[in-house]
Amino acid sequence: PVSPNEYFPVGSGVDTEKIRLKYSKFPEEVKVNREILKKIDSLLLDGLEEKAYPGARVMIARNGVVFYNKSIGYHTDKKDNPVNDFAIYDLASLTKVLSTTATIMRLYEQDKILLDDKISEYIPGLDTTDKKDINFRDILTHQSGLISWIPFYAETITDDSIFNAVYSSVQDDLFNIKVAENMYMHRSYLDTIYHRIFDSRIINRKRYLYSDVGFYILKDIIENITDTCFNDYVYNNFYNSLGANSLRYNPLNYFEKDIIVPTEIDKIFRKQLLHGYVHDYAAAMFGGIAGHAGLFGNANDVLKLMQMFLNNGEYGEERYFSEETVRLFTDYYDRSFSRRSLGFDKPEPNNNGNGIGGNYASKLSYGHLGFTGTMVWTDPEYDFVYVFLSNRVYPSANNRKLNSMRIRGNILDVIYEAIDEY
Repeated sequence: PVSPNEYFPVGSGVDTEKIRLKYSKFPEEVKVNREILKKIDSLLLDGLEEKAYPGARVMIARNGVVFYNKSIGYHTDKKDNPVNDFAIYDLASLTKVLSTTATIMRLYEQDKILLDDKISEYIPGLDTTDKKDINFRDILTHQSGLISWIPFYAETITDDSIFNAVYSSVQDDLFNIKVAENMYMHRSYLDTIYHRIFDSRIINRKRYLYSDVGFYILKDIIENITDTCFNDYVYNNFYNSLGANSLRYNPLNYFEKDIIVPTEIDKIFRKQLLHGYVHDYAAAMFGGIAGHAGLFGNANDVLKLMQMFLNNGEYGEERYFSEETVRLFTDYYDRSFSRRSLGFDKPEPNNNGNGIGGNYASKLSYGHLGFTGTMVWTDPEYDFVYVFLSNRVYPSANNRKLNSMRIRGNILDVIYEAIDEY
């Protein structure tokens, strides 16, 4: 350090407060062991060599500092488009926390809903069904008794006549719900979908059963309360001000195709490579905008939103939620019942290492998995956020090597080890 002149003596400067993510090449800055982190490189390479995915993105931040930022592989097995920092992935069920749960938290804080409110109070016609007593807590903790999912698509592809009555290759006033490229669903079929939801079975009421169906319903409730398209609501209330502009439904409306990572070659329903269109069948039939799936985004923007949760609801000098709300939604709902919180997944309470949190997660931690090969995890006790994005469903969702090799969980274990061993 030197004093260049009398106006700028040694030590001159302005102290600023860190309000957004910082990016560093030095894990030691946040007390993380560099040598231990090399295990993550090996795990990612193993997954690539074993064809668990064509490519992947991993970002990890501690104390608000991104200390690990890795792109590996390609968009597909053709190896003509390398994964980079801007790659946009289908986030699958991360939608549940990054979109739907965040919005429910906002409406809860605004006193527009109560968690014990029955959802039948918000959906006309539901009060005459066996779902009339289900409340918001039931859905967010997956104890509503609603079945896991409904294959709406199945009865539309039984023969060509039914298929042609439901879908068209040309968009018009009747066939106006875009399901995939050159594939539009008849708008009246939405009524059939909602009848199927209303008529669906209730099983194991007040028992844990992971269900997309409740999140189908939450999206409609949100739109009814806010009188706003769900896509616009989450972007205008969260993503835009966070600077997380890649978080979008139907990304082809906003981004060039070559930065969007393809998912499955769908041979059953849409008969095409899904590139920029949501992988989930039900979300596709909702026009790509749903409460359980449909959100796309890059790793950096996912990290910003999770960092906001880790900051107890604040990011970039803007407060999105109170600390009390964040604690309420991220704490265990009932440890004797399941490991779930209100919307988020959590480690097994008995620390048996079998849950999403791996072997070392604290009781304060929370996150979620996505079917396409994605994961987010936040641990307030260790002050870090971990984001894993991949398209393990390319070319086929039958590829389960990401799970069998336990790549996402093993990386999480390494993070804890690297912090402990610093």
